[in-house]
Amino acid sequence: MLLLDEITSWDGQRVECRLVPRDDSPFVEGGRAPATVAIEYMAQCIAVFVGLMAHARGEPVRIGYLAGARDVTLDAPEFRVGEVLYVEAAHIWGDDALGSFACAVRRQGAVVAKGTLSAYRTGLRARVRS
Repeated sequence: MLLLDEITSWDGQRVECRLVPRDDSPFVEGGRAPATVAIEYMAQCIAVFVGLMAHARGEPVRIGYLAGARDVTLDAPEFRVGEVLYVEAAHIWGDDALGSFACAVRRQGAVVAKGTLSAYRTGLRARVRS
């Protein structure tokens, strides 16, 4: 399942992606997606970050898993079809196998969801440094 539309910025420590919910998007019903889908948006943004790091090193993309989420706040009750959302993930700590990321979802410049997510990736360790 791919929910993000494009990468809008990347600097090696932080990535930002853009998405526009559509009627045929997973989790959308009646033109709306519940705010809880923000956790999946943020997890996918982390996957983009880790994938870009692997690509920069000439390594293959590996399977990853959301290992945890803390301090999650959902300040919007839902996301509507057609609205533009920006999702960011900034690396806080960790290595190539386990890391923590400060994440946020913005709508019209305002943060509508945020949290600290941890992700685990299969395979070799090391190389991503905080």
